Amino acid sequence: MPSMAIRHLIHLLNAPSAVAAVHQLSAEETRIGRDLPLPGLTVSDARMSRTHARLRWNDRSIFVVVEDLGSKNGVFVNGQRTISRALADGDVIRLGDTVIAYEQAPATACAPAPEFASPGIFSGPSVAAARLRRDLEAVRESTAPLLFYGESGSGRESAARLLHARRSSTGAFTLVRSSPAAPLDVKALDATLSLSGAHSADTLYVDGLADVEPDAQLALVRLLAEASERRPHVVVASTFDLRVGTLASRVLPDLASRLLPHMISVPSLRRRRPDIVAVLRHLTGDVRLTGDACEGLAIAGWPGNLRELVSVIRRASTAPSIDGRLDLDALPEVFSRPIRRRLTAPQTTTVAFSRPSAADLAAALDRFEGRVADVAIHYQKSRLQIMRWMERYGIPVPGGVTGVADVTETASSELFELD
Repeated sequence: MPSMAIRHLIHLLNAPSAVAAVHQLSAEETRIGRDLPLPGLTVSDARMSRTHARLRWNDRSIFVVVEDLGSKNGVFVNGQRTISRALADGDVIRLGDTVIAYEQAPATACAPAPEFASPGIFSGPSVAAARLRRDLEAVRESTAPLLFYGESGSGRESAARLLHARRSSTGAFTLVRSSPAAPLDVKALDATLSLSGAHSADTLYVDGLADVEPDAQLALVRLLAEASERRPHVVVASTFDLRVGTLASRVLPDLASRLLPHMISVPSLRRRRPDIVAVLRHLTGDVRLTGDACEGLAIAGWPGNLRELVSVIRRASTAPSIDGRLDLDALPEVFSRPIRRRLTAPQTTTVAFSRPSAADLAAALDRFEGRVADVAIHYQKSRLQIMRWMERYGIPVPGGVTGVADVTETASSELFELD
């Protein structure tokens, strides 16, 4: 049995509204296609085969494997066509025009907990976004200083502004930036506090903690030592985790000791692949994507995170659409190139195996320990076809089945071309 410490989720990013967007994989296999009996997952996708693919546990129930069940249009993982492949957290699967994000979640992540309301760009079903929303809700009434850390463009300032808006309807949000070219010193910090006339309803947001001068850090320590009703809520931000040496070596121990208990991780967009369509809809009000465009966005590296996504959407909003859907032409080349390269390359993997010799078929059956389903995947054929070959060569069919007619009913949902 698979470990119960981890939940395995699939997120259908662009599935029809009639299909639930998130599915938790059970201990049994999950089949996906356009026309499947329960408990299979049926998706209304004209480019998906009736029985397109399955997700199953490997023999030791350690990881999940996606397998092509002889589909016409193939199975792609992270843009590459595959017959059978073990999945890693964050992998993106393409079946027909449907794009799926695979995600692993700790079992404890399913425990109900209050989440931050109206999360804006932090909407979405991903585990990382849900954790951030819970963290924001947990500190919503706190006066303790906070450290938001995450990659550039991930939304640290946006998270701080959302928190400020929920904490106070009258206070000011004061932003101070520090950088290697213009490090924040005590004079600049004092001038900012004097101009803002800070009080407890305000938020002082200091961006670039690693580049704040020691005298300004001392000023922050003195500010935090004041009674809470006399000071603004202090939020600092960094691209580094304070527990990592790069930042820890640049922060005074007195300031670090106040920030360490109250750190919030703002996830990168790569850790939020299931959220990409939800974020797009938040930014645009409504957006529809072709399968190619959705896959291109889902498999992208996103070094600029949310900031880069906003830039992409601004460009896409002026591009022509196909039936009201954004296509590859609306995306910058860096997003469309992997898909275009695949579409124009010779699809050698789409050519199914011809009928093997009796010796080759026997060797394949021996390699897969008699598992006809695995042999079918190896040859990109249906189980029914494999059994027809076995009958032709006089190879015993497992389970006491004596002829093709006996397996026709169980294979009726697998309508493949037989040769």
